[in-house]
Amino acid sequence: MQTSGVQKSAKINGEEFTLQRIVNNRPELEHFRAFLADNFAGDDLNCWLDIEAVRHVTERLRAASVTLVVRKYFNDDYFYGPTSPANRQEQSKVCFSRSYCCSQYDRLLYCIVFFYFYIVLFILCVGYLLIVIIIIGVIIVSVCLFVTLYSG
Repeated sequence: MQTSGVQKSAKINGEEFTLQRIVNNRPELEHFRAFLADNFAGDDLNCWLDIEAVRHVTERLRAASVTLVVRKYFNDDYFYGPTSPANRQEQSKVCFSRSYCCSQYDRLLYCIVFFYFYIVLFILCVGYLLIVIIIIGVIIVSVCLFVTLYSG
């Protein structure tokens, strides 16, 4: 049976297998895990299993569990790496929704942008400060000249 391009089950030797059945049966899960490892997809299953486990954690432990999953999978080695299960557009969606998940390149780009932003802001502030100092200086010099010219 297929729904929107995703196969929901597979028949092997006349027996129907679903992901739910495999996950709930330890020997089948280990066999499936070995198959995925042989095909360089073991991390994908582990990621999915860890995310599913977070759904069943108590509310008190959920934040810590989410942090562990994010650190383990949303990094340059897995989710943002060359063998990522996500394409660049999907990576960008996650990156912009959670800035701590961004790839090293994106973090560097953000740092550069913010660095230039703060430099421009500093220059503007210093520029305005210099303008204010110059205006105050002009006023002081004008007052001194006025007092000097009209006091004597």
